Amino acid sequence: MKWLQRFWEAVREVYFFLKPIRFIVLPLAALLFGLTASDQGQDAIRFLVEVDPRCPRFGRIAVFLGITFAAALQMWYWSRQLLLVERVTEATSEHPKSEKWLPRLLGASVFLIALSALARAAYLGWSGAVDYTILVILGTGAILVLLLGAFLAFVVLRRRGLGAYRHVATRKDLGPTTIRILRLTTLVSVLFVVWTAVSPLTAGRVFQSPSLLMLSAALWAGLGSFLAFQLDAHRVPLAATFLILAVVFSGFNDNHTVRTLKGALPARQPLDQTFDAWYARLEAKYPPEIEPSHPVFLVATEGGGIRAAYWTASVLTAIQDQAPQFSDHLFAISSVSGGSVGSAVYTALVADSARTAVADECSGKAVPETSYRRAAQQMLSYDALAPTLASLLHADFVQRFLPVGFIPDRARALETGWENGWRTRLFTADGPDDLFSQGLLKMYADRPAALLPSLFLNGTSVEAGNRLIASNCDLRDHQIPEAVDLFDRLGQDMRLSTAAHNSARFTYVSPAGSVRTAGGKLLEHVVDGGYFENSGAATATDIIARLQEIQHGRPYALHLLLIKFQEVVGEGCQSKPAPGPGPTRFLNESLSPLRAILATRGARGQLAYAEALRLPQVTKYQFLLTQKTKGIVLPLGWLLAQRSRNAIDLQIGPKVPPQLDCTLVPFVQHNVDQLLTIARLVNPQMQTAAAPGLDPVQKDAVESERQAKE
Repeated sequence: MKWLQRFWEAVREVYFFLKPIRFIVLPLAALLFGLTASDQGQDAIRFLVEVDPRCPRFGRIAVFLGITFAAALQMWYWSRQLLLVERVTEATSEHPKSEKWLPRLLGASVFLIALSALARAAYLGWSGAVDYTILVILGTGAILVLLLGAFLAFVVLRRRGLGAYRHVATRKDLGPTTIRILRLTTLVSVLFVVWTAVSPLTAGRVFQSPSLLMLSAALWAGLGSFLAFQLDAHRVPLAATFLILAVVFSGFNDNHTVRTLKGALPARQPLDQTFDAWYARLEAKYPPEIEPSHPVFLVATEGGGIRAAYWTASVLTAIQDQAPQFSDHLFAISSVSGGSVGSAVYTALVADSARTAVADECSGKAVPETSYRRAAQQMLSYDALAPTLASLLHADFVQRFLPVGFIPDRARALETGWENGWRTRLFTADGPDDLFSQGLLKMYADRPAALLPSLFLNGTSVEAGNRLIASNCDLRDHQIPEAVDLFDRLGQDMRLSTAAHNSARFTYVSPAGSVRTAGGKLLEHVVDGGYFENSGAATATDIIARLQEIQHGRPYALHLLLIKFQEVVGEGCQSKPAPGPGPTRFLNESLSPLRAILATRGARGQLAYAEALRLPQVTKYQFLLTQKTKGIVLPLGWLLAQRSRNAIDLQIGPKVPPQLDCTLVPFVQHNVDQLLTIARLVNPQMQTAAAPGLDPVQKDAVESERQAKE
């Protein structure tokens, strides 16, 4: 067994050697995963390098390059100084070369991580030709290589000028200049935490998401190392200390209360009465001589982060632009997670009669625009991920170890990001539009005569596991079985952004929301509706069942739109749905129960979707967003790069775009056929009109792809 003893002694020696710099290694590992391995990180990198030739924003690339160089210096300098202090181990003096080169390698690894992220982004976006984006990636990579060379030259030549490193007995024996630099970087880290607590939105504006990830790794390397340095000197275990603080304070420092608006809850009607009033307005607007039988539409749209939000809004606004009467005939939208964000955006656009303009892509100035689809595109192209990361990685993270909850949380950062996206991208005649930050119920109360679709934003109760639904309908009469009325629990109105987000709180990017009464009493917690069922079809089916019960001979026909994402595999122009997961072997005995519980979440949504397809006396329309298993990956986060948006924009509209990947053509043709069928059903003028061409958003996506491939 001597070999085992020698092995563990070697492991122990390496552990004690690396222990002082663990807060250098851990942020680097997190950065590697965040930028290279995660789909959202890769899309954030593409967001950075996909520069529009019409208005190139190379400044954000310059910021990323500058922060990368600063992060490398931070990793190198902190690890260099931490390894100089004598520790309770003999390993220090036995590895002088490791002490010399390891800090340099850690600093250089920052550049290598950035280069690997760019390389993977280039590979995933490879079109077979050296397009404009590839040129930008190559140029950015070349600058990173030059900066890496400058960094290595600096750290090597600096040491030659200063002479050999000198070990010190305690941190106080470090040079005065060294101490000032370490204190300064620690202070910068603390100030950034304060900044993200006060205004994560401004931090998100200054730093794009990739730059923010790089900056966070650098700041936590300094602040974490400082804390570890202080506690290690007094033999206090860092991890155990903060774990105890997080556990003990967790009952007192909740800062995740669902945001509400002051004032009494606006009046609502039950589902039956809401439909009766809505249908009476529909009959008044479209009398029998115009419309003998009224098509009544409902929508079920699934979750999936920004991908689902953008696809949902794209489908509904594409139909709306072709047939303005569509929204008049749309009674209800049942949505989950990202689908709820897209549903809220569409409904707000229909309600927002004051909207007259959108922001120009390059200048940001208001330009006249009435297209619903263009408005949705502009709002949802806003980078809501950056302010969320700013709060998640800094202020809201620090809050977990404080005894009282007072720091605004990352949920607020995400919601205000959406609000700012609406405010800065959409305009009225009087200036910036602000509808998305106003109350959901107020939106309906202010428009009592409007034919607005009813929203059913599905969340999940952490404690009970049932649906917590935010709706303009009063759901307390249990017409939707086993569902709880979220507005009834809160007793107050919520902003549109908050109501949508409560359905999209997929932990851990978004926290579980604390549902409190107007008096502050904690009732339960709300999380993503996908935990219960991810398709939105279960609630839609319940609504349809009720509408069929109360039809009583009225001349309306029910139509259900099912909006969904599907991954496909294929060779050439042949495709089929991607196969399900294969059998698992790793830790099967221990992890099988957890895996089964997680798998049932997706299976429950598929079951609800399949049951909706079998509903009798209901016409069904399926809108599938398709993604090939190889190529650009549409992420689940809250940011979409330009070509990711193009990939979605090309899959819905009144015509199949030319030169589309032949693997996707059958799916897109189906989407187009469904759109035109619905549009002609509610818009009599389209029944005799010539087939429409590409809409403006499709045209822009085609042109953007053409420019990217030149």
